[in-house]
Amino acid sequence: MTRYMRLAAIAVALTIPSVAWCQGAPSGGQAGDGQQFQERKAEILKHIGDRLAEIQQRQSCVQAANNHEALRACMPHRGEGHGDQ
Repeated sequence: MTRYMRLAAIAVALTIPSVAWCQGAPSGGQAGDGQQFQERKAEILKHIGDRLAEIQQRQSCVQAANNHEALRACMPHRGEGHGDQ
């Protein structure tokens, strides 16, 4: 159960910086800012989508695991030091 909690915590932790960045952005500005804003927004959404896809892939892997070896294979960074995550 704690592994599911960790996955949920990781998902939330990865999303918060992007949301905070968007909330801190000024709403007004120069004429060129609209296009830059849209480009940055698209980058953030793509990044979030990529992270969500990875988390969903890991979730599917964990759900399908039938033993400890299969479960370990779902989390490739575990056991190699936590600095790589």
